[in-house]
Amino acid sequence: MLTLLKPGLLQTEAAFKREYVSRNGRVPKNPEKLRQLMREVMIRNTRALVDVKLPQRFAQYYQRYSLC
Repeated sequence: MLTLLKPGLLQTEAAFKREYVSRNGRVPKNPEKLRQLMREVMIRNTRALVDVKLPQRFAQYYQRYSLC
């Protein structure tokens, strides 16, 4: 998606891995720099800010029964 929105932002896959992926792959290297790059293209909207008519959210809870 980022390639479509802002081509070249993250360079090549190899360059991205070198710059932002740690050896274990779990914790990013340079997280603040990566966060700053993401801010350039990421837009967050809430339902209140967007005039989109979505259904109300609701949750249902089910009681689990053990057969043992």
